[in-house]
Amino acid sequence: MKYPEYIFVTGVPGSRWTSFTETLAETGEFNVTDRNEQRYYVHHGKARHQGSFFGHGMEFPAKLNKENFEAPFTDKGGTKFLCSHEWALMLPEIKWKYPDAWIMMIYRPTMNALQWWSEAGGFGSSDKSDGIKYPNYDWYHDAETMHRKIIKQNQMILEFGQQHQAEWVHTGKSFYKKFFDKELEPSKNQTSQSDILATVIK
Repeated sequence: MKYPEYIFVTGVPGSRWTSFTETLAETGEFNVTDRNEQRYYVHHGKARHQGSFFGHGMEFPAKLNKENFEAPFTDKGGTKFLCSHEWALMLPEIKWKYPDAWIMMIYRPTMNALQWWSEAGGFGSSDKSDGIKYPNYDWYHDAETMHRKIIKQNQMILEFGQQHQAEWVHTGKSFYKKFFDKELEPSKNQTSQSDILATVIK
């Protein structure tokens, strides 16, 4: 299967969205030269949130221009995952500006996502010293604001999926086979969660 230059990836905080890109990256067929010693976060005993993120307060803004997309990568070739929670709010524009790109969307119900994000570290204590260190979630301010933004992002993801007659599948082997023609063994972190759905708009 031929992959596009860009795969936009979006899901709300706590949707476990990065587990999908991490599983795909293990094939060695995608450009992961945006990864370095600063761009990851360890929780539940494993390095997660690997690579670059785009958005308010992130290292790279959620701006839809190629110079911005290419900035995190030391190697400019190959297929790149472009990850942002905020793509959820820009999906029609992304589809219009980059019609050849793929859009991977991960959906998880709001309260379930918020609970997992909190378990992963969340904002931590009042001074945020023990919260999630990467990526930067300052834009979400506090739990109440995070809740509102997750609701909005999930709403936009589902609406865009409906508009494009997306085929949603549960996490597992079927996702990778259907959308990437890969026989991949997803992590237990994915297969144990029946509340997560994923799709790719091509």
